Amino acid sequence: MRLFLAILFIAALIHAKDSGTLLKRGNAAYSEGKLDEAMKLYDEALVESPENPYLIFNRGVVLFKQGDYEKARDEFKSAIDKIPNLKRSDSSLECRAWTAIGDCGFFMARQYADKEVDNAIKLCLESIQSYENAIRLNAKEKTAAKNIAASRMLLKKLLGIKYAQAQQQKQQQELANKIKELAERQKNAADNTAKTKASDATDELKKEQEKISSDTEDIAKQLQPQPGQQPQQPQDAQQQENPLSQARQAQDAALEKLNSNDLDEAEKQQRLAAEKLKEMLKQNEQQQQQQQQQQQQDENGESEQKQDDSKQQDDSGDKKQDKQEKQDEQQQESEQEKQGAAEEQEKQDSATDQDAREIIDRERHDKREREKDRRGNYRAVPMDW
Repeated sequence: MRLFLAILFIAALIHAKDSGTLLKRGNAAYSEGKLDEAMKLYDEALVESPENPYLIFNRGVVLFKQGDYEKARDEFKSAIDKIPNLKRSDSSLECRAWTAIGDCGFFMARQYADKEVDNAIKLCLESIQSYENAIRLNAKEKTAAKNIAASRMLLKKLLGIKYAQAQQQKQQQELANKIKELAERQKNAADNTAKTKASDATDELKKEQEKISSDTEDIAKQLQPQPGQQPQQPQDAQQQENPLSQARQAQDAALEKLNSNDLDEAEKQQRLAAEKLKEMLKQNEQQQQQQQQQQQQDENGESEQKQDDSKQQDDSGDKKQDKQEKQDEQQQESEQEKQGAAEEQEKQDSATDQDAREIIDRERHDKREREKDRRGNYRAVPMDW
C-alpha cells in the first residue's frame, strides 16, 4: 500500500515557519520508521496551523501505518474538509485522501469479514465509492484504479458468504418446521390410536407410524455433522441420547406395540415420541438464540473496546460524565435496535444487494470499455496491496 508524502514536503513552504519546520521533521521521523515521534511533531505543528490539511493527512498516514484504520479514515476525511481553507485548492491532496479512505475501508472490511459480514459489505461499498471519487478527480490515479479491483473482488466474496449464511438460516428454519410438523403428526397418531379398539386395529395406524418414523430418521441424518465439520455439541454431550434419538426409540417401541395390538402401550410411546420431538424443536431454537446472543455480545464488545480506546486520548475533566452519558445512549439505542431488528435488517439487505449489483454492473461496463480502448493489448497489473 503506497501512501506518498512527497506533496507534504512542498506544502510546508506555504505555511508558517514553525509549523513548516515541524512538518519536515515529522516527515523525516516517519521516513525513519519513528511513528510515535512523527505523530508528536505533527500534533505540535497543528497547534500552529490547526486548519492545515497536509498535517491532518499526515496524521492519518501514521495511524494507517499503525493499523488503526478507523481513526486514519477519520483523519483523511477531516483533511478533505480542510482543503477549502487553503489559498489555492489542491485536487491532488483530495485525490490522495480519497484513495487513502478507500484503503482504510478495504482493510477494515477484511477485518470484519469473518464475524460481521453485513458491516464488512458496507465498508467495502464505501471503499469502492472512495476510490471512484479519487478516479473522478484524477483519471490517471493508478493506485486507486488498481486497489478498486481488489475491493470489488472482496465484495463479491462477502456477498457469497452472506448468501451462504442466508441459505443456512433458511435450511435451519425448514428443518425446524419439519420437526414441528412431525411432532403434530405424532400427536395425531397417538390420538387415533387412543380412539381405536384393539379388535379394530388396522394396518393404517401402523403405516402412519412407519411413515412418521422414517421422516424422523431423515431429519436425524440431516443433523449429523458433515465430513470435516465440527460437531455442535461436546463429546460428552454426544454420548448422551438427545431428544431426537429418544423420539426414535419411542417410535420403534410404539410400532412394536401396534404390531402386537397393545394399543394402550403404543399410545404411551407415541405421546412420548411427540414430546421428545417438541423438546428437540425447543432445543434447536435455544441454540439459535444463543448464537445470536453471542454474535451480539461480540459486536458490543468490539464497540465498547473502540469507545474505551477513544476515551483514553481524551484529556477532558468530564471523562466519567461523558462515558456514562454515552453508555446510557448506547443502552437506549440498543433497545430501539432490538425492537425493529427484523425490519431494519430486511431494509439493509435490500439496500446492500442493490448497491452491490450496481457496482458489479458498472464494473462489467467499465471492463468492456477498457477492452475496447486497449484493442487487445491488455496486460495484467499486480495488486498494490
